[in-house]
Amino acid sequence: MQGSTPRHLRLTQWRSSRRRHQWSCSVCLARNVHDETVEPAPRREGSFSRPGRQAASGVSQSFNKGAAMTTHACAILCIALFCVSAPAEDWTHYGRDEGRVSSSPLSLRPEDSIGAAQWTTSVGPGGESLAFLGQSSVVQSGDNVVALGWVDGVFAAIDVFASTGAVRWWTPVAAPTLDSWSSPAIDANNQCVIVASATQLQALDLQTGAVRWTANTQNDIANASPMVTTDLGLRDRALITDFGFSGQSGLLYAINVDPFDPVENPYQPGQIVWSVGVGPLSGASPARFEDKVIIATSDGRIAAYPIDTAAPPEPVWESFNPTGLGFFGTISVRGGFAYAASYAFNGGQLAANLVKLDASDGTVIWSTPSNRTDAIPIPTDDGHILLSSGLVGFGSMPSLQLFEDLGSSASLLWDTFLDGGPTLGYWTHTPIVIESPHGLQAIVSEPPQGDPFGPAVRSVRVDLTKSPGQPGFVIETLEGAGASAMGGGGRLYGIGPGGIVARVIPIAPCPADFNSSGTVDVFDIIAFLQAYAANDPAADLNNDGVIDFFDLQGFLGLFASGCP
Repeated sequence: MQGSTPRHLRLTQWRSSRRRHQWSCSVCLARNVHDETVEPAPRREGSFSRPGRQAASGVSQSFNKGAAMTTHACAILCIALFCVSAPAEDWTHYGRDEGRVSSSPLSLRPEDSIGAAQWTTSVGPGGESLAFLGQSSVVQSGDNVVALGWVDGVFAAIDVFASTGAVRWWTPVAAPTLDSWSSPAIDANNQCVIVASATQLQALDLQTGAVRWTANTQNDIANASPMVTTDLGLRDRALITDFGFSGQSGLLYAINVDPFDPVENPYQPGQIVWSVGVGPLSGASPARFEDKVIIATSDGRIAAYPIDTAAPPEPVWESFNPTGLGFFGTISVRGGFAYAASYAFNGGQLAANLVKLDASDGTVIWSTPSNRTDAIPIPTDDGHILLSSGLVGFGSMPSLQLFEDLGSSASLLWDTFLDGGPTLGYWTHTPIVIESPHGLQAIVSEPPQGDPFGPAVRSVRVDLTKSPGQPGFVIETLEGAGASAMGGGGRLYGIGPGGIVARVIPIAPCPADFNSSGTVDVFDIIAFLQAYAANDPAADLNNDGVIDFFDLQGFLGLFASGCP
């Protein structure tokens, strides 16, 4: 009987079963992709090609319509039975989630303005003066928005209501050292926020701010933000690195976040399960790929470690930057690949490099010159990578860079500084990409004024289908704050000199509601498949002039995400 199985085991079994079925969905669809190639339709102005996708996946640009009925039936079963999930609205980590891909699928049209702030938080519940850690990221889950800053000069974690901006609670935490701009992470399962600062990792109750547990690190934490798992049954972990340099090794820690269980999880909450010396580390926020955690070191290594183990682990794989440059930031993981950007202490605008690796074994796929940065590379679903980078001096200038993934290589499409665009991007700032069906966009902070680690005074929304010199590249300027999170209900959050600022995103009609009924249901699946089979232009979801497997794949993703 179901009741005889503990809840946590049922949940784990359901998650495992769902992953298997989603994998089966992909296999079923892939088996119906024909290897016949047809001449693609002319590309529309302003649209992107998807370079290298055939080389990367072995899938041609055309979809075999002869297998359409089989594929359609498979798609209906996959979506209706297994692929429907709650909208991925929360922004629980620096870089959104465990994979650190700072993007959102919101349906935002370029012509729709985000506009003025909905609310700004600058004062505590007792009239306290609030100031926030400028280059740190806001995180959000449900009605909780959490940031780090000072309350009347006392460093604290500060929680505000997402709906109103009113302060729910604030709790003093260890003040940062080494000019650190670490961000918190939210453990939604255990309803707490995890803060990394100085030599402490602390879990605070999400509703009251009470300290749940404290773990101490050997060294100070410098710019690294915690990662927390939520799908390992009773054995979820928080991962963090501390600072290491020269002969002093930095460590990677796995800390238990779940309740004690004598069999499944013989650790108290906050207990360090394992730690391992990695070498020189700074800003190495852990990122996740499947059952592994991946970090990059300041001596140019990228390594993956198993998460769910009791003993200090050896690397599953280890790779080295082909240029020998070090990494001082966070890796992102998407589609089975890991992306990392290095920092060069001298040289010009392209003195550093961006690398792509196979996340399963660490094979370096390509390396291409880039501007220096500690920010996270943002890979997009259509084969591009956005990078915020640079600072004034030492041969570099702040810039936003867009790269094109060509499969076995990559090329720089543009750099806002080199190509005469606006002053955007910064070595400590990770933008937000909006992967809208109405066109790829990004919200990017301008470099801070004065204090290099202070808050940005404005952010800019740009159209990534255009180059920096084209009219319409800058869609709008948002005064008052930078941009660091795009959370539930279509809200944009950022930190500015005046506090936390929230704006409402004017979401366009939901593309998953294909029949415009106001409800996302099986009738939207039927309507899309009918349009797809009839070669109706409405089924060309990615606007590339070809109705093919990639449009079907895109609709699967849209339907699974639901509507914001």
